[in-house]
Amino acid sequence: MLYTLSADTGALTPVEGSATDFTLVLFAADRHTVWFSDRPARLSGTLDTADLVDDWAGFGFVADPPTVAVVLHEAGGSADTLVAEVSEPAYDASTGDFSATVRVLDELTGQGADAFEHFSSTADAALPPSFAGVSIFVNDEVGEVVDWCIVATHPTC
Repeated sequence: MLYTLSADTGALTPVEGSATDFTLVLFAADRHTVWFSDRPARLSGTLDTADLVDDWAGFGFVADPPTVAVVLHEAGGSADTLVAEVSEPAYDASTGDFSATVRVLDELTGQGADAFEHFSSTADAALPPSFAGVSIFVNDEVGEVVDWCIVATHPTC
């Protein structure tokens, strides 16, 4: 299962004392998150971004944080994709801001990057501190899709 969420602008701020952890903020993110499955089911749908955050533990993401590709739409140079582990999401419904902690994954650690092989040619070790046009692709939903509903601890239709 993959989820995708987009925003017009975003920021990436280092977490003090860590070389790999950052706070990611998507400002005025889309109110809906698109989800889809791969073959053979090829199912898709949307869920409220607030519900994705509220059901984070129910999807198994607290126990096993998912991999995320942070993709900049109009990046200069080669800094356009960051592959990371995502945790501790928050969503402010009044502003639409989505935030989370991301831990950079790379080939040196042997973690995560293989989940997004199609981004391997553009994956970077860092992104600029602020950017315009961004999408995140969250991988690894542990639930099952039945009758257009994600069946996990907290089902979402």
